[in-house]
Amino acid sequence: MLPKGHIEKRENPAEAAVREVEEEAGVKATVIDSIGTSRYQIEQDAISVQFFLMVYSRPSEWPAEKREQDWLHYKEASKKLKFENAKVILKKADRMVAALTSQ
Repeated sequence: MLPKGHIEKRENPAEAAVREVEEEAGVKATVIDSIGTSRYQIEQDAISVQFFLMVYSRPSEWPAEKREQDWLHYKEASKKLKFENAKVILKKADRMVAALTSQ
């Protein structure tokens, strides 16, 4: 999942990412590591988004936002992504998971 959202007061980026995953996917997750930062421009605004590798913990007590949700393997997910910066983040996450599971 590649959630994006604003950081609330008294939240750090990792805490915001965990909250966004819960809100957008309806699952609890725990941060394992930082994947990296994606930067892009929307009109006059420079946007910077930090992404984190997480492990699924359990379903959330909160209902997920009403969005299309799919649980996909890397290759399937990569084909669905439209933006190159998202594909780069997903590829890095896939490499990180491969490294963690080969240990």
